[in-house]
Amino acid sequence: MDSVYFVADRSTTRGGIINAADEIKCKIVGTIAGVSTILKVKKSGHIHADIAYYNTKFIIGEKEFLLEEPSRNIHVYLDNDKELVVDKFKL
Repeated sequence: MDSVYFVADRSTTRGGIINAADEIKCKIVGTIAGVSTILKVKKSGHIHADIAYYNTKFIIGEKEFLLEEPSRNIHVYLDNDKELVVDKFKL
C-alpha cells in the first residue's frame, strides 16, 4: 500500500501495525494505557499524527522512534542527512 489516510475526524487505531510505502496520515494513535502501536513507512516516507499516546513507535526505513509521552501535531521523517526528525508538541 502506497499511503494510508484516516479521513474521519476521530479515526483511531489502538494497537497493531500500519505499514505504507510513502505516507501515513492519521488522527488518533494508541491509548492512554500504552497499547503498543507501530506506524511504518519506507525511508523516503512521512508519518503524520494529530494525536499519539506513549508506546507508539514510528519507523522510517531502518530508523525508529518510540514516543514516551502523549503528543500532538506529530510529523516524523528523515532529513537530507538521513537523520530521523520528530516534530511534535506535548498533549
